[in-house]
Amino acid sequence: MKRTGAAMVEFASIAGLLFLLIFSVIEFSRVMMLRQVADSSAYETARSIVTPGSTATEGKTIADRLLKAATVRHFDVKITPNTISDSTDRVTVTTTVPISENSWLPPFFFANRQIVTQVTLLTERNPMSQLKAAALPPPPLPEPPEPPEPPEPPEPPEPPEPPEPPEPPEPPKKPEPPRPSPPPTKPTKPTKSPPPPPPPPPPPMR
Repeated sequence: MKRTGAAMVEFASIAGLLFLLIFSVIEFSRVMMLRQVADSSAYETARSIVTPGSTATEGKTIADRLLKAATVRHFDVKITPNTISDSTDRVTVTTTVPISENSWLPPFFFANRQIVTQVTLLTERNPMSQLKAAALPPPPLPEPPEPPEPPEPPEPPEPPEPPEPPEPPEPPKKPEPPRPSPPPTKPTKPTKSPPPPPPPPPPPMR
């Protein structure tokens, strides 16, 4: 049994969503491509005219060449200032690209929209002039004061020490009994010492 009619009905029910998805991918891809081309051309144009003595006309010529090489039409390029001198500190290039005139398909999501990119670069001068022209960063914010430390809770008072118990009274000492007296000793008789020996005789005379 053939289901040719059913297949056609099913395809017709999802064809609109399928083609919408395909056209959306094509449109978003072209927009991203135009944005990338506009950014690159603005940067390259500003980079080529940062030296003193360059003019806005030279920059527009470079931007026209870069954008036309990417098949971009009906664009607009603005460069400030018109002449870059020693006193010029910055160069600004603004590129505007309309999406409707550069889309591959009639735009649905980006109709009557434009892509605007802007690039600003410092000119190539002596380092002291560049430092004066550069915006100094704001000073750092002071650190917030540290919150005060909470006071320490008071220490609880120490409990009083219990009083020491009184010492018990010493018992009365018993009187010592009298010691017996020693017995009397007998008197000793004096001993006579022996008489001294006689002196030796004198030596004989020669």
